[in-house]
Amino acid sequence: GQSSGGGERPPLRGEGGGGSGFGGSVPRRPSPVARQAPAAPTPREGRSRLVLAGSAAGFALAGAFAAALSPSWLLALGRLGALALYAAMPDLAAALRDNARRILGPGSSRPARGALARGVLASFARFALEVVLSSRRPQERVECPGAKEHFERARAAGKGIVCATLHMGNYEVGPVFLAGLERARATADRDRDDARATPDKVRPLAILYSGDPVPSFERARSRFRGVPGLEEIAIDRTPFFGVRVLSILRQGGLVLLAGDIGDPKLEMGELARVPFFGEPAPFPIWPARLSIASGAPILPSFCVRAGGGYRLEVEPPIFPGAFEDPRELLARLVAVFEEKVRRYPDQWLVIHRYWRDPSGYRFKGPSQPVARP
Repeated sequence: GQSSGGGERPPLRGEGGGGSGFGGSVPRRPSPVARQAPAAPTPREGRSRLVLAGSAAGFALAGAFAAALSPSWLLALGRLGALALYAAMPDLAAALRDNARRILGPGSSRPARGALARGVLASFARFALEVVLSSRRPQERVECPGAKEHFERARAAGKGIVCATLHMGNYEVGPVFLAGLERARATADRDRDDARATPDKVRPLAILYSGDPVPSFERARSRFRGVPGLEEIAIDRTPFFGVRVLSILRQGGLVLLAGDIGDPKLEMGELARVPFFGEPAPFPIWPARLSIASGAPILPSFCVRAGGGYRLEVEPPIFPGAFEDPRELLARLVAVFEEKVRRYPDQWLVIHRYWRDPSGYRFKGPSQPVARP
């Protein structure tokens, strides 16, 4: 069976030894270079910049009209905008259809792939607007059947918990919801133990993230997370974020992270190619290194849409003691990811070609595929 393991953990660079941590796999800032005249953008880069500028304008308009229009109207307009973007951006549409082909299988029809591609883009627009319209607080409509058992089993290891999710549903709701549950638990424990004067403390909880290239969306996302007890740790701003993460885990806390690649332009550190819908796909390996280095189990957790609200689906914990190679642990996690994407394909909010050659990402490490466990 799996266990939390014992013995000495692998040393982390950046924890008392210099460097940046997790076996050299964490994201790094690029080294400064001499200034050069910028090269003229290619047509594809020009379209990407246009989309980025349009996204920034769209988020700004959504914030401006939030008080004048109902959320349902804004969400409807967002869906129309997503469909217009699908029609106007052939590269984007092709990337979405390519992902749909891999998910639905080679025997799927072109109309089915197109329908899934448009559904993903509409879900992405809804997610973005919900973050901008943070006053809606969708985390108040979250159900979590069966989650307690898996959380308690993971916490019993005494090493903290690494909650790993996908860019799926509204992945920003889950951390906010969990922060509320932790405050409620600490309050209940304090009230129960008041007679013994041994109140329990709120265990630390942090979300690990990379900054969004659209500043207005980044500000909205930070406001959305602005609840007591939830710490933000930007992994692309310092190479020493691992020191703080390990401190949280040693206190029995939770760290939450996305285990897939949401933006291929971000520095992801070392990637491993893992079987995903029958074909090797790149995934960052540092979450698996973090689990093995700290002894903290990985708890796959997903906040998916369910009716008018959300459902927090938590899978059994994956204990690092059963794995010597972090790539094997990563492959086990990716197998869980595949099950979720298969069940909720239109809620996986990845809008770039995910199954691209590793050279298409800011990639480090061997490109040999990892075997499925």
